[in-house]
Amino acid sequence: MKGQKNGVFLVLAAAVLMSFGGLMIKAIPWNAMAVNSGRNLFAALVTFGYMKAMRMPVRVNRTVLGCAVCITACNVAYTLATRLTTAANAVVLSEIPPEATAVGVPAHVVRVAGKIATFADEVDQISVRDPVEEKLNAALSRLEFLEKLMDEQYLKSQREETAGQER
Repeated sequence: MKGQKNGVFLVLAAAVLMSFGGLMIKAIPWNAMAVNSGRNLFAALVTFGYMKAMRMPVRVNRTVLGCAVCITACNVAYTLATRLTTAANAVVLSEIPPEATAVGVPAHVVRVAGKIATFADEVDQISVRDPVEEKLNAALSRLEFLEKLMDEQYLKSQREETAGQER
């Protein structure tokens, strides 16, 4: 039973430390790779300190190096994802305004430019510009222009051909 309690405590401690690590990744004003390097350096110092205290030999072979690469890749991915994303556990069903903070499932806007949005009518969640629609409209206008140009060229060539046959 003591081993089970110890295991539960260790899982709880890991969860708390992981959450605290995610919080610190957001709080430290460094770029993502600098934060990741600091995390890896700290982890290496703790690991080697533990190994020295327990008199465990340091072994380096293909398996250890492969595991180290996998752990490093996982750590880099976690740090980048935590540092560079702004939403977690939110389901965003529509466009939200720039500089807005949305929370909940489904997400709703609670702040715009750092100011609290107290009523839904204070926040324009409908007429947000859609960059995809803008690009499609630009492509459609270009297509219409090119079609008009091709029609003019075709009519011009038909007139020249008709004029050439009449001579």
